[in-house]
Amino acid sequence: MCYLMPKIIENSIIPYLESISPAIKVRVEEDAPEDALLLKIEGYVLSDDDKYLSNLIQLSSNPKENRVRVEGVSDRQRYQSARYEFEFFFAIDSKSLDYIEDRRHKNSKKDVVLKFKLGVSLLRHTMKMGDYTPRPLQGEQQQILSTIGNSFRANANLNMLVPGTANPGSEEIFVHTARQITLSHTIGASSWESDFQRVLGIGKYFIVDISELQLESLAEKALTEAENTFKDRLSKSYRILAEMEQEVRLGNWKTVIIESRELIELFKKDVTKFVKEMISKTTQLEEKKTLPFTELIGKLWDYANNFHHSVEKGKINPDYTVGKEDAYMTYVVSACLVNLLAKKFNAIISAK
Repeated sequence: MCYLMPKIIENSIIPYLESISPAIKVRVEEDAPEDALLLKIEGYVLSDDDKYLSNLIQLSSNPKENRVRVEGVSDRQRYQSARYEFEFFFAIDSKSLDYIEDRRHKNSKKDVVLKFKLGVSLLRHTMKMGDYTPRPLQGEQQQILSTIGNSFRANANLNMLVPGTANPGSEEIFVHTARQITLSHTIGASSWESDFQRVLGIGKYFIVDISELQLESLAEKALTEAENTFKDRLSKSYRILAEMEQEVRLGNWKTVIIESRELIELFKKDVTKFVKEMISKTTQLEEKKTLPFTELIGKLWDYANNFHHSVEKGKINPDYTVGKEDAYMTYVVSACLVNLLAKKFNAIISAK
């Protein structure tokens, strides 16, 4: 018995917008011979490393009416196939979404690879339609099966079901088969980032309250050269924060950390003395006691800098693994740092 493989219909994997929970739709097609009923296709979804993610739930099927054909014993034409199409969706909880993202960032192309473990249930009959004609035989009526080349002997108004010829002597009328098939499908990185992430809620994270200061209004104040320099650094830091936020939403964890290096560097070079004085004036701490704060800025820069260089002192560094938790921590710390410095700076300038 020959079976065709089910397949995922091209471009059918899309977010399922009718679900209040994150979910994805997919359509599967299968060709079945005309002497069979395709009862159902069911299954579940796995990650690329065969970890369970979710069950497939059927939404619809086409055709909605399943019909079978019985060919005659005299027919020369073999059974054709009928195409079935099933539409499914599968919900994805937050833990599964996190796992998909983690696996994606271990993929060389940052693609999402999903596996569909399908169970195909098929009911096939073994019957043939036998043409026959009554003829006298020893005073009785006897049914004579027509054969290829002798179908003209049959009465077109009379038919009977007879056992199939594939297994002579077999008592089987119906044969039920169940097959397990695994299909793999790849969602490209660009498609995942543009079509799936926002809809599925990937990139929704704890956000620090950042109220960007109206730095333009400070132009009315008479600023010193150091204050003007620091104001420019704050303006640049807000732009970098916006870029970091975008990278977090896209799931580019390593880029978030690399960009934080550029942000932290704004408050590390040339303005350390100004930062110490500002912290001292707004907290009443002695200036020497603000040293741990500026050292903290330097240590954050050192940490982010480690991910920036692929070659260090003539030695090739490994391809560092950066997780979502690393990116979130880096973004939140960077945002808090900018928030703190901006408000301290505003307090100093407003007091003039």
